[in-house]
Amino acid sequence: VIGSVVFLYSCGEDEEPDPVAVPSVSVTGSVASGSEVEAGTAVDISVSITAPGIFNTLNITGSVTESFNRNSTEATITNDGATATFEFTLETSEDDIDSTIEINMVAIDDLDQSSVMETFTISVIPVPSPDAIIQTAIILAAPTADGSSVSFYSVSENTLYSHEDVVGTADPVSANIDLGYYYGSTDEATIVSPSSYPSAVFDISAWGTMNTTEMVQLVDMSTEEFDALVSVADVEAVIEAIPEDTDVFEGYSGLEEGMIIAFSTAGDIEGIMIVRALEIGFSGSIELEMILSEAAE
Repeated sequence: VIGSVVFLYSCGEDEEPDPVAVPSVSVTGSVASGSEVEAGTAVDISVSITAPGIFNTLNITGSVTESFNRNSTEATITNDGATATFEFTLETSEDDIDSTIEINMVAIDDLDQSSVMETFTISVIPVPSPDAIIQTAIILAAPTADGSSVSFYSVSENTLYSHEDVVGTADPVSANIDLGYYYGSTDEATIVSPSSYPSAVFDISAWGTMNTTEMVQLVDMSTEEFDALVSVADVEAVIEAIPEDTDVFEGYSGLEEGMIIAFSTAGDIEGIMIVRALEIGFSGSIELEMILSEAAE
């Protein structure tokens, strides 16, 4: 007798598959997020994505709007699409000064799941002005009858000259000289361009070149304000603030300690000088200091 065999099956609900984790994004840069960078700086960005559901798209919004997929040339895809890396560069310029560049990144997988937004920011600041050239202890002597006194000065060379230095050589030395000093019974202590150097004091008509240096006394500037000048931008700001209709002279007489004069040479060097010391008399001298609108090396 063949008995009956009954097979019993357990009937239950289908089990749900385990959920696939949403993508995650991490961002690093050649500077940390939130940093200040000088205008003109290029910041390298690296975006790393983990996407168990297979990476599909990286969307970037904010200061930059861009969309990359797994076929983008910027992408490096590994682990069959479960991880991806993107590398690109943020370029900054003067137009970005005093602004914040923000990029927001969201990764999307093949299951249309989105990551939490990751944000990277940089603040763009001006490039600091370079330190200006400062020339100190420029001591010019009142001229002597024999022409041996160092009464003339080249701003570009930061060099003192006598009349003998100029006429005693075949080199065109006079083309480099921007200022001369003399002391007169009426004019007293005087700084003047070679082009206006009085022949009654000393005749320099034999010079091949007699340059003109334009000068403006800064009557409202104090010694403390002069001493606070450090950068090229500091000097440029003072000179640019001089009204265009200001009278320009080729020299100043009656100089006193602490007097401050802006100048521009025939060689287009601009600067500001101050009388640091003064030894009154026909055998005396003047000590100048100047700061130029040119960067120190």
